[in-house]
Formats: sequence, structure tokens, C-alpha cells
Amino acid sequence: MRVSALVSTLIVALMFFTILGAITFTLHGISNSTYWWGGSSNDYGYAIAADVFGDIVIAGTTYSFGINAPTSSNAFIAKIDGTTGSILWSIWFGGSGEDTVNDIVTDGYGNIYVIGNTTSYSNGGWDGYILKIDTNGQVLWSRHWGSGYDESAEAVTIDNTDNVYVTGYVKGPTLYGNDIYVFKTDSDGNVLWSKLYRTGANEVIYDIVFSNGILYAVGYREYQQSSTRCIILKLFSNGTVSENKYVGGHSEVGKGIALDSNGNIYVIGSSTYYTSALSDIIVFKISSTSALEWFISLDYSLNNDFGESIVVDGSGNIYVVGYGVSSQGNSDIIIVKIGNAGNVEWFRTWSSSGVDKGFDIDLLNDNVLTLGFSNNLAGTVEYPSFETGSHQPSVNEEEPFTIATGYGLETIQVTKGTNWDTISEEELELLGFNAVLLSLGGTGEPKPIPEFSLLTLIIVMLVIILMMSANSLRKIILK
Repeated sequence: MRVSALVSTLIVALMFFTILGAITFTLHGISNSTYWWGGSSNDYGYAIAADVFGDIVIAGTTYSFGINAPTSSNAFIAKIDGTTGSILWSIWFGGSGEDTVNDIVTDGYGNIYVIGNTTSYSNGGWDGYILKIDTNGQVLWSRHWGSGYDESAEAVTIDNTDNVYVTGYVKGPTLYGNDIYVFKTDSDGNVLWSKLYRTGANEVIYDIVFSNGILYAVGYREYQQSSTRCIILKLFSNGTVSENKYVGGHSEVGKGIALDSNGNIYVIGSSTYYTSALSDIIVFKISSTSALEWFISLDYSLNNDFGESIVVDGSGNIYVVGYGVSSQGNSDIIIVKIGNAGNVEWFRTWSSSGVDKGFDIDLLNDNVLTLGFSNNLAGTVEYPSFETGSHQPSVNEEEPFTIATGYGLETIQVTKGTNWDTISEEELELLGFNAVLLSLGGTGEPKPIPEFSLLTLIIVMLVIILMMSANSLRKIILK
């Protein structure tokens, strides 16, 4: 009995260390900190969000799955277990035309709001759409809006009572005729208000967030024969304008916006003004009183660089993602951590010999998660050289808007399917573009999504070993 009990304990311990040594964390068969979604054609990742349960939702556009694929595009959404890195579900939806994804947001119940553009359910040209999906991937409701012109749905956010705000722009009949739209719905998709915001210039909004009763939106304004300038628009929750300012006036475009707990504003975008005639990433901070705190430019390989998305952690650190053209001529994903004073703490790229682009970023525990796409699996995290500059552009009042009644929403019935391909890693590399999710740690090192679950496994196995050892010892004493 003594030998048997001790042998059992040793066997369990041996099994534990064998399992520990063999563990790799994979999603779609790719291990380590890079996770892929794709099929037999091109697939592009554009939006990522960590939900209230600690799981990860990714979304994008697929030519591999859905109606009329690969000729026409469909939207895809996949949900990933944040503690194991495994896929929970993956769906596509669309119609007979083109359907794309631009943004997602999750609420306090794990529901997912998806927005994008469609020609499948349009009033002529491109229309915008919004879908609400529950935590299990079931569509709860769907709406679209549009006119005889092209509408682009760019961003979605929610407030603390789960009202939904969507923004984008409509392409007018002239080159400088784009107008901004924003509308608000309740959690059931009923329109509470809908407005168009117009001037004599060309305006585009790319991102929107809600904080303490105020909507914050960022984009650009362009007057005929003049440079673009980054606009920051603040709206009250009823859609009236609280503040309308621009930064610079030297070819700035704002792409992403985030706020910290003190109401400070952080913006990422691009500009061709500050270091060269080529595009550089710009990141800046504006205080809660609308004063410019700092403004930096980031230049990678002295080529065109584009900033796409930004997020702020609880300590005020800023994380941004975008992409830049490398010295070899292909684009690489750029991920940067910036301190609250505007100091660059680390600068990373994910580089392959193909085309790599990053479009969205979010945080989950200590993981920095980015989503984009690539046509080459053999990418690695690099620690490249870069140049940074500090600048002091002005912050000014913008031209006031003329506000008009916006769009009504119409119910649509989307076709939905379930998909998860099983092609091998080798085949993925040969089949065009695939969505790629990258996971880094707080110091910029590659870090698997479920790394913290390994500690849980260790603790559980140690407890089992200790319990069996105690049981063996008890039997020995009793004998």
C-alpha cells in the first residue's frame, strides 16, 4: 500500500510536468502569440474588443465564407475564449451584394454591436448597417440606413445605460460635400435621435467614444485647395454640439480617440507635415480643459506610416497600432506604448516578407491585443529603430455646423452562417490575406492570450499532488 500510494503520487507528478512541457496555446493551429482567421480566399481583420467576461471578439470582412464568396464580401465575427485562447464560435453574415465591417463594441451583458457598410440592403450605392448579436452569436436585431449617395458607417460606442451611438459620413455630390452623421438608439434598435452635421467643407469622422455624458468624435476637415486638419467634436448625449475644435491645419487626419479617467483626450492619426513629405503617425494629448498637453510624431523606416487605433490603460499609459512601409517596400504592423507624458516606452513591429497591416487595438488583463491582416505567416515581433519628434500645433475653434435631421433606420433580415475552416498552416500562407491577432505583454514581448491560465493549471495540479501526497502520508502513518 505504501509503495502503491507513493507510486501514484509520482505518476501524477510526472504527468503534470509532461503536460506542462507540452502545452502550447493555439487558435486555428498556430501557436504562441499570433492567431489567425482565414479560409480559401482573402480575409481581413478590422475590429477587436474584449468583453465583460474576459473573452475576445474579432470582426472583419471575408471573401472565404458566405453568399457569393469569393466574388463578393461578407462580414465575419468570431469569439475567442480569453482564458484558453480557443475559438468559441465564428459566424458570417451578409446578402447578395458586398458587406463589410468597420467597428464593434460590447455591452455589460456581453452583447456585440457590429457596424459596417453594405450594398446588399441599400437605397442606392453603399448604406450603413448595425447588428446586435448576443454573447452566443445569435442576431437579436439588424438595421440599415442610407440615401441615394454613399454612406460609410465608421464607429460605434455605447453609454452606461446601453444606448448606442453610431457615426460616419455621407459622400455628397461634390468633392468637398461630405457630411457627418451621428444617431442614437436604445438597446433595442429604436432611434432616439439622428442628425447630420454640415459645413461648406469636406468632413469625415472615423471614431467615437462616450464618457460622462459627452460623445467625443475625431476625424478631419478639408476645405477646397487647402490641407486637412484634425477635428475633435464633442456632443451632448442629445446630439447638440458641446465643443468643435481643430488641431493643427497641416495635413492632419485623426483616426482614433480614447479618454482616461480624468477626462483627458488622446488621439492617433497621421500627417505629412511634421518630419517629411511622407506620412508619419501622430499621437497627442488634450487636457479636459481642451489645452494641448503634448503632440508627437513617429517615423518608421523614413517611409509612409499610418496610425489607426488607440487605447489607454488604468495607469494612463497609451497603446497605439497602425502600419508603416518598411525599407523593403512592404508594410509592417506597428505597435507602440507611450507614457502619459508623451514618452515612447517601446516601439514594436510585426514584420514578414509580405503585406502586414494593423487596424485595431484593445487590452485584456496584461495583454495588448491588435487585429489586422497579413498574407505571410512567417512574421516576427521586431524591435526596430524609429524617429520621434515633439511639436506644438495650435488648437482652435472650428467653423460651426449646420445641423439637420438625419437618417431613419429600416429593419433588415440578414443571412447568417457558421464557419470555421480547418485548413492547415501551410495552406493558409498560400491563400492570400488572413486576419491576424497579435498579443504582446506590457513590456512589448510576445505573450500568448491565455498565459495567465497556465498559472491556474499549475496551482490546480500542485493542489492535486499535495492532496495525494497527504493521503499517502496518512496511510503510511496509519499502517
